[in-house]
Amino acid sequence: MYILGFVLTLFLSLFSDKEIHPTTQEGTLVLFTQKADAVITDIETEAIREVAEESGVSFLVHDVSDGLPANVSTTPSIYYINDSGNSKYYGRYSNTKRIRNFIRTSKMAHQKDAENIKDKLLVWTDKKAEIAAPIKITEPAGHPPKDINNQAFINQTQAAIAEGMTDFKWVSNFNINKNTRSFYFNIYPYVSEDKKLYITTEIYSQFNCVKPTFQQFEPSFVQGNWKDRHELFREAGKKIEAEIKRQIQSSNQGDAFRPVPENVKSIAWTDIVPNLAANDAGLSADKINPDLPFGKKWKVKARKQAEDPILIFSFLPPLDHYAGEVTSLSGNMELDENNSMQKATGKFKVKISDVTMGSEDFDYEVQNKMLKMGMFPDAYFEFTGAASDTRPLVAGQVETLVMNGKFTMMNIETPIKVDTRLTPIPGDKSVKKIQVNASFRLPLFEVFKVYGPDGPSPAKDELQFYLKFILESKE
Repeated sequence: MYILGFVLTLFLSLFSDKEIHPTTQEGTLVLFTQKADAVITDIETEAIREVAEESGVSFLVHDVSDGLPANVSTTPSIYYINDSGNSKYYGRYSNTKRIRNFIRTSKMAHQKDAENIKDKLLVWTDKKAEIAAPIKITEPAGHPPKDINNQAFINQTQAAIAEGMTDFKWVSNFNINKNTRSFYFNIYPYVSEDKKLYITTEIYSQFNCVKPTFQQFEPSFVQGNWKDRHELFREAGKKIEAEIKRQIQSSNQGDAFRPVPENVKSIAWTDIVPNLAANDAGLSADKINPDLPFGKKWKVKARKQAEDPILIFSFLPPLDHYAGEVTSLSGNMELDENNSMQKATGKFKVKISDVTMGSEDFDYEVQNKMLKMGMFPDAYFEFTGAASDTRPLVAGQVETLVMNGKFTMMNIETPIKVDTRLTPIPGDKSVKKIQVNASFRLPLFEVFKVYGPDGPSPAKDELQFYLKFILESKE
């Protein structure tokens, strides 16, 4: 459930009331690099540029020699910046589909900083970079001694692995933030009947919990006599550290990086993108007739593929870099007799096949294994009126309210309250469109019993949603 929950982390978080901050302009995608040791190739850089241009944002390559914002600690690093703030891309720079998804979600909502404290962790500080190596050791399988204390064995194994490493050191607690680079590794000990110890291992990138970047089962990663286990685990630690360093230096999957030197000049984000002014997309009140009539029945306006996202999702900070989008939404709404939302009703549908995190591996895991798309192809949101008194909608006037609703997924229904912002858009003779902005949270673990990614509660237990779409009149 952990891996699937980790993947779903990238699924349901779309509407946030406070943690998500809606953005207001197209913005700039910035690639931070070091020309002297770039890691990323010209071809890869050009591919990122094309994604930015196709996404309607400007693109800038910025070298560390020109200074960096204080929180940029490794290169290559990719950030999306606009007038509302900045978000860091969490993924491989070679995955242009995921970069496109990152741009789309960041346009609607920026990440927010929050602590993610971990206990007993292997950490390596290299210049400004902090590299963490969370470790999982299973109890010995096969034929271990009958009187073995498994917890003591795991503690001793952790210590031996750390002794075998040169640069990674045990720390009692550590804050894993958006700039921390991580490599997760698993150790699987097996004891044979003749008391031989066989150690196998897997290493995972922080960017993909499904496919390991390294694994060795046959032959064993390290093997020897059970009585020599301390030295054998020291050897395993030495070899794992060497493999992690190899991946940092020369991974061809997009995990390689370079630490930022300590003496790099610190600059502000506005020194990089000076013209961070918000676009004014508001309506001019003096040109609107407030008496324009409304229809009662409305439907979701179909969107074009290239348009901005209609729905995005993420976990709560500090895990909100796990984000994705739903590419389509359908549904209907009916106002009450006073053209208000007081007793309005509506039902909206999302196809699970339209849920994407920008990665085919993650999409498959979420859609098929986690959300059981074959059995439950759709998810629904319904509302049955406002949570408090509301006024009739008026052309050009923003109406902010809370709607009572329910969310249904995998045949499980849960009540929710949705923060809603409606903007009726006037036409020549009547109001033909209503812009809808909505946000809510979904208790992932409490209701659906799905484990989120590695991180603190409640961040790993709840999903936040942000929705923006147009309703058009059916009359």
